[in-house]
Amino acid sequence: MWTHENGEELHPDQVSRRFNRLVELSALPPVHLRGLRQLAATLSLLAGTDIKVVQE
Repeated sequence: MWTHENGEELHPDQVSRRFNRLVELSALPPVHLRGLRQLAATLSLLAGTDIKVVQE
């Protein structure tokens, strides 16, 4: 869950729109938040993190 600086929750659509805009501005190949999550899990596993820790 992501929040504003004041602790108020951000709506998931706000996060997705902002992320997509940042991807566009970066001139990098398109990527989805889901893909970043999977990449982080893969890198954690390759680094030797226990699978249960990655799963949680």
